[in-house]
Amino acid sequence: MEVTAAQFVCGDLEKEFNHAVMRKKFSVANGVDYFFSVLNIPAAELVSELLARDPGPLESLDIPQYSDFEDATIRICSVLRKHSPRFYSNVDIGQWLQDDGVERTRGTNGRWGMDHSNVARMLGLLQRGPSTGHYLSCLGYVIDDVVRQDSGRTLDKMLCRLIIRSRFFWLLLRESRNTGSKVSYNGIASTVLSSQSTVGRRKNNVRKMLHFLWDNGEDEYSWLLERIRFV
Repeated sequence: MEVTAAQFVCGDLEKEFNHAVMRKKFSVANGVDYFFSVLNIPAAELVSELLARDPGPLESLDIPQYSDFEDATIRICSVLRKHSPRFYSNVDIGQWLQDDGVERTRGTNGRWGMDHSNVARMLGLLQRGPSTGHYLSCLGYVIDDVVRQDSGRTLDKMLCRLIIRSRFFWLLLRESRNTGSKVSYNGIASTVLSSQSTVGRRKNNVRKMLHFLWDNGEDEYSWLLERIRFV
């Protein structure tokens, strides 16, 4: 399978695979093939495609809020793959992610599940069901298979590409390149978040993701951390 930068950025092929997952007609082999085909896209072509396109209107859910990055990425995919329901509630997700023997209320489990499922959806690892609940995307579905076949470094590279493709980080990339100067996190986040306290709470999450790009990403976009102003 050959996947172009435009196909990955637009997500049209992914939508077809995601629909197959929802209908339980998904081929894991096709999903793994798509996963590695995305990694074969030259980083320069990916960045060029992102810079050439408008990411669309920003929403509050585009700015990540999470407590544990692994819970919002690798672990949520692994945990949901092991359970049989097609659609998963936030309460179920929170309970499964915090499976440590500690009794928690439905509200506590629901909040943990909601925050981490929202980030997984932001990255394209999880999809919203037609009515309620979430289901694994084609990429989220095959993460365990990829880890068994290849190294964690490969997975980190994919997570970096999913982060930079997500709307908020895509916008940061375009703004920093177009303006030629540092971009204000507060200035952009304040346009969609309802309070300055929320802007402040999510700041550390954004900074952590930018550090993840810096540590694990490709040269074509890992520099983004240095172009964002947090004060």
